[in-house]
Amino acid sequence: MTNEEVEKIINEVFPGLTLYYRDANLSKEVISNYQPKQIILEPAFIDCSHMGGYPTGNMRYLIASNKAADLSRVQPEVAKYGMMVINAGSFFKVLDIFEIDGYTQVLLLHIPSQAVDFFKITNSNLEQTVIDKCRALFETRMTDEVIPELNEEEWKQRIDFPVGMSKEGKLYFQE
Repeated sequence: MTNEEVEKIINEVFPGLTLYYRDANLSKEVISNYQPKQIILEPAFIDCSHMGGYPTGNMRYLIASNKAADLSRVQPEVAKYGMMVINAGSFFKVLDIFEIDGYTQVLLLHIPSQAVDFFKITNSNLEQTVIDKCRALFETRMTDEVIPELNEEEWKQRIDFPVGMSKEGKLYFQE
């Protein structure tokens, strides 16, 4: 891979990176299927929120992406959730798994499909910077209040399933 190709990938993934939240209640067995540096694929659209707060489930996905779309523009009723959506068929690199007091945060970096092979073998300083900032953010969120809208049953039902695997923990993408 040339320096120009690497630069193009980095410039596609990292500028404008924003953090999105998605909490779920998952079994320890399902959570244990996530491993740092792993590449996962989610075949469905991914609902998430731009709002943080204290986790509403035992598992928090913190998704770093510059490709999420604001769904409230077409469905105003979901604005109260700060709802964003990430395209079906998206790939992610598991950057980090961090646990505090029984709550697990899985940090996912949204990557382009054409860069999967690159991210399988690469660990950059940019990734480590994102990891460090997101761990500190999770520690801060553990002192925040629950955002009431993100604790509503309608929202929780939309997002209470794993990303990148079935409810039983079977990965959709095997490296």
